[in-house]
Amino acid sequence: MPSVVSPRRSRAKFVALGLVAAAAIAFGLHWLITRNDESTDDAQVEGHIYPVAARIPGQVVAVAIKDNQLVKAGDVLVELDRTDLEVRLDAGRADLAAARAQLQTEQ
Repeated sequence: MPSVVSPRRSRAKFVALGLVAAAAIAFGLHWLITRNDESTDDAQVEGHIYPVAARIPGQVVAVAIKDNQLVKAGDVLVELDRTDLEVRLDAGRADLAAARAQLQTEQ
C-alpha cells in the first residue's frame, strides 16, 4: 500500500527547509561581513614609533599636534615655557657683562 503524505506534513517539511535555508544565508552573510574583523581584549597595534627626546628641559605649555597625526622633520610638536630659558639667558648676559667689566679693570 502506498504511503500517503498529509498536506500538513509536506507543509512542515517546506517550512523547516525554508528556515534552514534562511539560517544558512544569514550565517553566510554574517561571515562575509565579519571575516576580516578581529576582536581581542589585549590588542597591540603594530606601527612605527619613534622616540622623541628634548634638547632642553622645560615645562610644556602647549601641544601642537593631535593623536596619530602625521608629522614631518622640523614640525613643532610642543611649546615649552620660556621663563626658565629667559632667566638663564639673563644670567649669561650678566656674567658676560661682569667678565667684560673685569677685563676693562685689568687693562
